[in-house]
Amino acid sequence: MKTTTNELAKILHDNQDNWDRVAHLFIEASALPVWGPLGVGDNLGLLPEISGKTFLEIACGSGRSIKYLTGNGAKKVYGLDLSETQVDEARSYNSKAIKDGVVDIFQGPMEERLDIEPVDVVFSVYGLG
Repeated sequence: MKTTTNELAKILHDNQDNWDRVAHLFIEASALPVWGPLGVGDNLGLLPEISGKTFLEIACGSGRSIKYLTGNGAKKVYGLDLSETQVDEARSYNSKAIKDGVVDIFQGPMEERLDIEPVDVVFSVYGLG
């Protein structure tokens, strides 16, 4: 059975609403280089050299990985999250890097196109399952 546009819109709305309600529980959630609840560290080599590269994090949450990337020399980092509450926290946490033009954070579903420059690396710690 095919899902209608209205049904998809409701699913996205419900998902965003749910994340907005629980976002406060994930403010200190794991971020790079931890990679998830098992705490796998950077020795896996899942990211290339960070310095001088441009990144897009899908489901950036509270922006902890963004700060890790900018602190390790990323040229530019884009963050995207469905939750408006998470985006507000990510913007607050990375306010200096945003002011410096190193970070841009967007609120919306990952299925929508972002108008950004080409990136070297797209990743997600939790958003792609």
